Amino acid sequence: MSTNERPASGHDENRERQLQGSGIAFLGSGVAFLGVGVATKMIVFTMLAPTFIALGIVFLVRARRRPHGDGQR
Repeated sequence: MSTNERPASGHDENRERQLQGSGIAFLGSGVAFLGVGVATKMIVFTMLAPTFIALGIVFLVRARRRPHGDGQR
């Protein structure tokens, strides 16, 4: 193995797990905020919910994306 090659370690897998965990947490928070906002009619929670849901989706999509090895992401 040359110095330019990355070892087949769990670095990418660890990053994927972290992104997936963050995605689930943000998505869950967004759904909870939406539920609280609708139930209590508090506009602040209702307006924050889509942001958290979007962040959760972005993190989950990035966790599933596989690196191509040719510089594309």
